[in-house]
Amino acid sequence: MYFPLNYDQINLYNGTFTPSDKFSGSLAFDFWCRALYQRALSVFDFDELPEEFSRDEISLLYYLLYADGFCGSFDTDEYGVIINPISPGGYNVFYAPEWFRVTNPALLNGNSEEFKVYHKGQEDKDKKTYGVIISMSPDFIGIGDIIIYYAEKLANMSAALDMNIENSKLAYVLGANSKSGVSFIKKLFDKIKSGTSTIVYDSRITPVDDVETFEFLHRDNLKNSYMVSDFNTDIQTLVNQFDAEIGIVNVPYEKKERMTAFESQSKASDGIARATLWRDNLQRSFDEFNELYGYDVKVRYNYEYMIDTESDDDQEGGDINE
Repeated sequence: MYFPLNYDQINLYNGTFTPSDKFSGSLAFDFWCRALYQRALSVFDFDELPEEFSRDEISLLYYLLYADGFCGSFDTDEYGVIINPISPGGYNVFYAPEWFRVTNPALLNGNSEEFKVYHKGQEDKDKKTYGVIISMSPDFIGIGDIIIYYAEKLANMSAALDMNIENSKLAYVLGANSKSGVSFIKKLFDKIKSGTSTIVYDSRITPVDDVETFEFLHRDNLKNSYMVSDFNTDIQTLVNQFDAEIGIVNVPYEKKERMTAFESQSKASDGIARATLWRDNLQRSFDEFNELYGYDVKVRYNYEYMIDTESDDDQEGGDINE
């Protein structure tokens, strides 16, 4: 049956049971999206950007590349060469866009304008006619899907961690055989939680015959159900997997006790696979940007210093890292 529910109502329904099947819109999901996005921002830097680029424009450049996957650069009379969101259109023989449209109420007197896509090496370099599409990946897609994929897993893991902490707080359950017993237990624990060091009670409320006044539900396996350390390890493992996806070189949290140099280099290569693709594609885009506008922007991979690809050790075995 279909129910005409809006987004807030659907999210409320999904949050009535744990674990929820969807974590989008939750505080934990938003936290991890922001945390992972900011980790991703540390992968690349752009050296020799135009001096007229403001801090806001540089932040917009990063956001458009990482979230949307591409942005456009074009020349304006008021601001000079700037970066802005664009809508590509048309296609050439290789199914690549031939032009892009800019629609920004604060630009071009509120009107949209089209620019032809400039390609490296072409003779016509009219800045008022041509613009450059700067893309992070050849498929013009950012890393939003990667961030959401891991943010949902981490939000799910965070919910499980909170549940386990709450479940581990309950050491035992008491049951009373009378209303006075229930009242006594409540008052007793109120005093204990308030910090009372010594509690005096009427001994007549304790058992005087074969009838038990209180019943205990023991949890002898409470320590075995405490999995907070395991959840924290799993969360760190997911974060490390995300780092490997975006190019942050790291040593696995579950690192083996004995790892050869070859295995260590294999881990590093796994972590830079996508980053290498992104860096090369970004640099090709900025090469066109540099050629059209006369700049010398370079894309710098910030974690390249952590990669040792030229080891003198035997690649079949290598030294053993204890």
